[in-house]
Amino acid sequence: MIDLLVTLWDSKQGGFSKVTKNSGSDAIENPWINLIACTTPSWIAGNFPEYVIGGGFTSRCLFVYTDQKEKLVAYPIYHIPKGMTDVQTKLAQDLEHIANTLAGPYQLSESARIWGEEWYQHHYASPPPLLQDERFSGYLARKQTHLHKLAMVIAASSRDEMILLPEDLQLANTMITDLEQDMPKVFARIGRTEESIQADRFIEFVNKNSPVDYRTAYAYVHTAFPFVKDFESIVLGAVRAGLIQFDAAKGILMAKKKE
Repeated sequence: MIDLLVTLWDSKQGGFSKVTKNSGSDAIENPWINLIACTTPSWIAGNFPEYVIGGGFTSRCLFVYTDQKEKLVAYPIYHIPKGMTDVQTKLAQDLEHIANTLAGPYQLSESARIWGEEWYQHHYASPPPLLQDERFSGYLARKQTHLHKLAMVIAASSRDEMILLPEDLQLANTMITDLEQDMPKVFARIGRTEESIQADRFIEFVNKNSPVDYRTAYAYVHTAFPFVKDFESIVLGAVRAGLIQFDAAKGILMAKKKE
């Protein structure tokens, strides 16, 4: 299934075809596959072997992740804006119009091509520090494709002219780049020991509840580090890495310094 999804996503010239012995042949011309799914980093760590991360499938996906709620809404049904039914109707009509009207390839305007070439040079000359792990090399190599696919969606949503403008590429770049800040968290648990996962859990606890007295912090992860020496090593490593602070005189642990 993973190999099939990768093949369909690439949508190479000639499309996709499969010949079966007894069921005839299946052919898909110009496939444009879309997968919308929901999961958690814990599930990914338990079900995705590390080769999948570097092997191409995840680099063809955009992961939208957050570990905090933007707003607290207990009952969303009571917060639906007025006129939403009309908006839904117009959206359905617009999507139908796009499906029936827009066909064929998109073209780059001259200014969009110039912007895209400048972006391409900068993209490879200055990769984001957070994504310099080799697991993200495939994603960085395909970001240009993500950029243009999303730019086509943006263009189709706003006008019938099948030409990409610089603002389409710029908005797509902003939207995709905004996801990258939290992307390492999605794969943070893959290929790691249980001790390192529990150490991150401890650091997160300190940063969220700062200041925390030493005894309380140790009690929080005692089952993972029953020996005091192991816990002290975790604390020392986190402090030296600048992930938390420790006031030995007061016996308290504090959140990392703000940059």
